[in-house]
Amino acid sequence: MDITTSRVILSVLYFYIIQMDGSTTQAINADLTFSPNGTGLNIVEQVTFDGENLQNDNTSTPLTFAGTNQGYLKLVGTNGFIIPYGNDSTRPATPEVGDTRYNTQQGYIEVWDGTQYNSAAGVGESVTAEFMKEETDLWSLILG
Repeated sequence: MDITTSRVILSVLYFYIIQMDGSTTQAINADLTFSPNGTGLNIVEQVTFDGENLQNDNTSTPLTFAGTNQGYLKLVGTNGFIIPYGNDSTRPATPEVGDTRYNTQQGYIEVWDGTQYNSAAGVGESVTAEFMKEETDLWSLILG
């Protein structure tokens, strides 16, 4: 510890089950809960934590979860998750490459490739039921 008349510098601070070390705060063998005093909200910079909700209070920039090249994002459980959705007219005016959404008008998931939205299933020709039946019959005769 380094103490002067104007500051206190600690390399590590332990307080009951809480360890503060540099820019990391963690609970030792326990959950770390941040609770407001009263009925307020937990606000860190421009992000509000309210129960199970995480809200970006800055409407001019997106909330970004960035990888550290040391892991991955895992969504656990048996339930699904909801991606953004809307029709053609509700597409973002300036989407980023990789923007993914469900198009309720077209009936499929679409991805922005930098130029246009394409079906997440890929682009290309589709086959008719009649064509598929003819191909199946032909290969059944060839292969037996």
